[in-house]
Amino acid sequence: MSKKHVLALLLILVAAVSGTGQSLLPETSDRISAALIRYFSPDKQAGYFKTIDSDTSGQLNTILNSGFRELSVKNYNKAVTSFTILLDEFKRKKDYNGLVMSATLAGLGRWLNHDTEKALQYLYSALDISKENRLISIEPVISSILGNIYLLKNDTAHARSFLSDAWKKRKRTDRELFAVLIESAGEIALQHNHYRLSEVYFRNQLTLANESGEKQQQAKALLNLGLTRFKHGDFAGAVNYLDQSMGLEMRLPVIRLKKDALLKAASFYSFTKEYTKADAYHERYRALKDSLEHQMGISDEQKLPAQLISEQQHLIRLLESGSEESPRLIDQSDLELSRQSTAIDMERQIKETVLEELNVAMIEKREKENELLELQHKQAEQELELRKKEIALEKNKRLIVLLIAAGLIIATISFFIYNRYRYKKKTTEELHSAFNQLKSAQDQLIHSQKMASLGQITAGIAHEIQNPLNFVNNFSEISVALIQKVKDKPAAEQGETLQLIESNLKKINEYGKRASDIIKSMLLHSRRKSDDYQSVKINSLVQSSAQFAMTAFHSKHPSFTFNYIERPDRNDPVVSVIQQEISRVIVNLITNALQAMQENQSGTETFKPELIVSTLLQKDKVEVRICNNGPGIRDEFKDKIFTPFFTTKPAGSGTGLGLSISYDIITKGHKGEMYFTSETGKTCFVFTLSVTGNV
Repeated sequence: MSKKHVLALLLILVAAVSGTGQSLLPETSDRISAALIRYFSPDKQAGYFKTIDSDTSGQLNTILNSGFRELSVKNYNKAVTSFTILLDEFKRKKDYNGLVMSATLAGLGRWLNHDTEKALQYLYSALDISKENRLISIEPVISSILGNIYLLKNDTAHARSFLSDAWKKRKRTDRELFAVLIESAGEIALQHNHYRLSEVYFRNQLTLANESGEKQQQAKALLNLGLTRFKHGDFAGAVNYLDQSMGLEMRLPVIRLKKDALLKAASFYSFTKEYTKADAYHERYRALKDSLEHQMGISDEQKLPAQLISEQQHLIRLLESGSEESPRLIDQSDLELSRQSTAIDMERQIKETVLEELNVAMIEKREKENELLELQHKQAEQELELRKKEIALEKNKRLIVLLIAAGLIIATISFFIYNRYRYKKKTTEELHSAFNQLKSAQDQLIHSQKMASLGQITAGIAHEIQNPLNFVNNFSEISVALIQKVKDKPAAEQGETLQLIESNLKKINEYGKRASDIIKSMLLHSRRKSDDYQSVKINSLVQSSAQFAMTAFHSKHPSFTFNYIERPDRNDPVVSVIQQEISRVIVNLITNALQAMQENQSGTETFKPELIVSTLLQKDKVEVRICNNGPGIRDEFKDKIFTPFFTTKPAGSGTGLGLSISYDIITKGHKGEMYFTSETGKTCFVFTLSVTGNV
């Protein structure tokens, strides 16, 4: 068999997996266009039209969608026209997001239309604007497109620079779009037989697919790596990658490529005389081929190329091993292979002739299409100019309408404000008059209350002082009369009368002191001190005051006994008080409690008096509670218990100012609280003070 036949046979195998041209593959260009259209799709356009009014935004959105349609159907000139219109409008509006978008799309259209220099101008402009305005999400996309263009020009230095920079910044942009551009770079590098470079980009594609976890994209990246190894001649490596790809997704193109790789690997190891490996790959090839033919239902007539390859493989082994088979068999094989090769050559020549005719027709068709595109471009420009004039006229009309509407609105608002002002002025005058009347009535009411309070206090004072004064007057008159009688009696009969005069004078002294105590209590009620505050422990103050009160009461009533219970708070909080005043309150409350229990004990032997004094810390306050088991306070007296000069004690036993003074000391002097609870068998007086700390 001739070398020409062997070479033709090998070229048939290579043609199945490798491209023959150096232009961008149609599938690649379609994939890039679709990815960029998705990236700049209408649902992501809000950021590009943010500086433009809503009317213009809608018109530009229509132009953008028109450019997308033309790009999809490969009318690149029309697409570039739409993107150029957008570019001019965004440049006028100084919308940098829109500038970058429209410049990128215009550059893409120029590139796909084979106008590389114009494409580079647009894309470099878009890249500069994105860097100046820190539009970090689009920058890797533009760099990737520039890298693809330079790869197609076979300028690997610039291509490496742009694609390396884009890879470093890949996390800033859309992962799906970036994966498409990286895959495109790998395919272009493979077209130019830059095997290592293409493998780098396909590995980057695999990295992106692994990061996203999409099995289909992983399988695609592994297929591309297998294709690179196959074209480079590393058929065993190709089989390895293709096995991984098939493990993720069973696709017919992968299976066919793997079948060809197995056959190539078997041939390679046969030439290098590694027959064990060659046989292993050949067995795998046969098994995969039979499986594929069974699935696809291939007929015997379609197996001729495969049989030709099989006989050629057998002939190569036969020649390398030095076999002495019959020359007749070799001659027959040569004859058959030569016949089939001649048929293949004739078929190839016919195809080439048809292709030449098709190329001529395609060239003529393209020229006509270009002429038509030019006409359409001019028509579009004219329509655009007309549309711009219509838009300007419409804007002027709307502006006039807006100005008229604004004038009416301003007039309405002014009228409303004026009426509102008049209403508020009238209302203010009425409120001012009503306020003056209310203030006058309030002053009169306060004056009346003051006079009523003064009358009540005066009546109370008169009532309390009148009792001892009546006794003083009565006993003094009686004493005067007795003295007159003494003068008239002999000395022997004066003894009894003098005793009566002495008794009357004692009563006069007693009730004079009683009147003096009332005056002192009144003075004490009106006295206030604000500069004697001291920090003291509440437990110590209560204990000392209670002991003083009980000792004083016991000295006057030595026969009265009771059970005393003390419950101090364990925290012993510190309060800032006028110590003498708080002591006076405690002494007064304990003395009242002891008097109540003493009265309740009279006439009964079963009653056991009990006095309980306790302190309790509650957040920022301390509570002092003084309880007794006396008869309690009657309901009709409860509302008057803190009223000045009111007392429940018998006449001559109290001034009625003790609880009133105590209430004022706690509530007014120390800003605390004072209240009581009372029922039969238990009465508690409670007051609270603010805590300043713990010692």
